[in-house]
Amino acid sequence: RHCSEIELQRQNIQSLLSASRVCYLRLVGRILQRRLSALASLGYSFA
Repeated sequence: RHCSEIELQRQNIQSLLSASRVCYLRLVGRILQRRLSALASLGYSFA
């Protein structure tokens, strides 16, 4: 029983890590998108 508790904790930690990774990737993607659109608008203003 003690072993299964440890396994459950490990699974919880892994799911938390994967969820935080997804959130982090989403955030990075949003920042990159914003930066790309800013660069595009700068390029349009220069053209």
